[in-house]
Amino acid sequence: MPAEKKVLAFDIYGTLLDTGAIAQAIQKYVKEIEAADQAKALAASWRTYQLEYTWRLNSMDLYEPFDVVTRKSLLNAAADANIQLTAPTLGLLMQAYHELPSFADAASSIRSLLSRGDVDVVLFSNGASATSMLSAHTGADAIMVAKSITAAALPITLSRYLANSAKKYKPCREIYHGLVQFLGVQDRVQDVWLVSGNPFDVAGARAFGLNAIWVDRAGKGWNDRLLDIGPSRVVGSVEEIARLEAWKTEA
Repeated sequence: MPAEKKVLAFDIYGTLLDTGAIAQAIQKYVKEIEAADQAKALAASWRTYQLEYTWRLNSMDLYEPFDVVTRKSLLNAAADANIQLTAPTLGLLMQAYHELPSFADAASSIRSLLSRGDVDVVLFSNGASATSMLSAHTGADAIMVAKSITAAALPITLSRYLANSAKKYKPCREIYHGLVQFLGVQDRVQDVWLVSGNPFDVAGARAFGLNAIWVDRAGKGWNDRLLDIGPSRVVGSVEEIARLEAWKTEA
């Protein structure tokens, strides 16, 4: 990677892909769910447990692939709502999660950034590696990111660094360390700019020493109080990033 270039490392789930859109599949496939607000509540609970499970695994120094974590967190959220998911329904919901839509500005913005010569773009996700698709013994966890990228019409040739390479989840330091090693920029970590819509991810990147752009789609401002340091930049959408000056290569 040329030394003069900056790197934009895009988170996937919640930044490029709309995790809240899974509520539509919940309302479609779960017979106990009738109203849209019920579906949204179950979707939010599913997402909460999904992230909580990754943090708990980090704290226990354990690792399970993101697809497994996603499935178990769905079962937890459904049990809380007194819903017993059948195997076919569970399968349909997991398939729907693999086909989450991207936010309206995601694919076009990524393609625009890829066409430039002053920045490199990579994907940086909790999701499981797509490179292991070549294995004869892979399960759903191995193709989760690949299927999501294809379904969301994101460029499939994007380089990616994923959690199963480090066997740790964000915001653990090891995964950010693994990213800079993957990029070969250990001596200039400040040239790596995380792009994420998840405050915990932004906080983790900043604590490690990376720059970070927080995508504040809700427009509520930065409210995370854990650390004294916040995002390097705040945008309301991914398409705004191309207009930022801070990460551009200087002449």
